[in-house]
Amino acid sequence: MKQLRTIQVRTLSATNTQGTRIKLIDTFYNGRNSKRKTTVTIPYNYHLNGAIDHGLEFCKECNINIIGYSYNTRNYTYSLLTTDFETELKKEVNK
Repeated sequence: MKQLRTIQVRTLSATNTQGTRIKLIDTFYNGRNSKRKTTVTIPYNYHLNGAIDHGLEFCKECNINIIGYSYNTRNYTYSLLTTDFETELKKEVNK
């Protein structure tokens, strides 16, 4: 059986002080390595369609190749699947 890394994607509702946001959580590394960034919160882009598109776009910008996904109907989250265990969940800074 092949091991896959999961990046969970959920929508965070707007509050009195912040608009709608998208949260990505690297569930494979979450809590394992304190030096590695395991969560990212990004603003909602209304040009994209929902959490799945936000997650795919962010992973593309991070150079993480997504090979599949699943959807959890209990907590309304997507799980993006990849075989890339090396690339961190952050955008590359252009110099």
